[in-house]
Amino acid sequence: MFLALPLAGCFSQADILAIEQAEKGTELAQDYYSAWPPSAQATQIKQIMVSRNLVPPAEWPDIDHYIVDVGMDAVAVEVSWGEPTTINTTTDAQGDMDQWVYRSCDTCSASYVYLTNGVVTSIQSSE
Repeated sequence: MFLALPLAGCFSQADILAIEQAEKGTELAQDYYSAWPPSAQATQIKQIMVSRNLVPPAEWPDIDHYIVDVGMDAVAVEVSWGEPTTINTTTDAQGDMDQWVYRSCDTCSASYVYLTNGVVTSIQSSE
């Protein structure tokens, strides 16, 4: 578990379990992305993610074609495109808003994925 002992009392058991489940989803997403293109390992990781309901079944066709779409959750984005280069977070009364930046090099154009409370709300590409 990643929680430091002083913080452990700040979270309910349900919160801690949800955080641990999210961490497992992120770890599996990174493993799946690393095992791409399709291989026995990627297929096995995908089966684990499906059995644990970490990514909705309807999102797999997009993931398999490297597509990120509005409405996807954060784990599905990470499975499809991998770990973002940078994550910028803003918190306000509506919750957490993240800007995930995907850039293959410092001088390359970037793609931006905007998430509100862990769900994609918009996507932007620069050229």
